[in-house]
Amino acid sequence: MEDVKDYYHILGVTRNADYDEIKKSYHRLMLLLHPDKQLTHDVDVVDKIQDVLEAWEILGDTEKRARYDTKCQGW
Repeated sequence: MEDVKDYYHILGVTRNADYDEIKKSYHRLMLLLHPDKQLTHDVDVVDKIQDVLEAWEILGDTEKRARYDTKCQGW
């Protein structure tokens, strides 16, 4: 299987999480990672923000989430 990120793990939700849980987790993480909240502008933080945005883009959209879940059924 190709290298696919576990978006559920990135957002800290279970695979059966509903839309509201996913949305709350996304917003919570973005507030925690926001550049204004960081003491230093670390490359790791930028990468984490990118991962969270990517996870939200997939899991926040019903059709994209269904395709992702189908692709990653073996997990």
